[in-house]
Amino acid sequence: MLEDLGCTCYNPHTYRLEEGSHRGVNKAQLELKKDHDPKGLLNPGKMIAWENEHYEYDLSTHYPYEGLQSNNL
Repeated sequence: MLEDLGCTCYNPHTYRLEEGSHRGVNKAQLELKKDHDPKGLLNPGKMIAWENEHYEYDLSTHYPYEGLQSNNL
C-alpha cells in the first residue's frame, strides 16, 4: 500500500472532509464553522464532525465496496 511507503493518499470519491483528505476531525475548522454557521445550514453533511465530534478515520472502512478494498487491488 502506498501509505506504508510514506505517501499520503486521499479519497477523491467522497464529499466529506474527514474521509477525503483530513483523515479525522479538524477541531479548528469545526470551531470556525460553528462560529460562522451556528445552525449548520451551509454545506450540510460536508463535515462528519458536525454531528460526531469524536469521529475517527478508519482505513479499513475507507472503501465501502468489498471489491475495492486495498488488499484486493
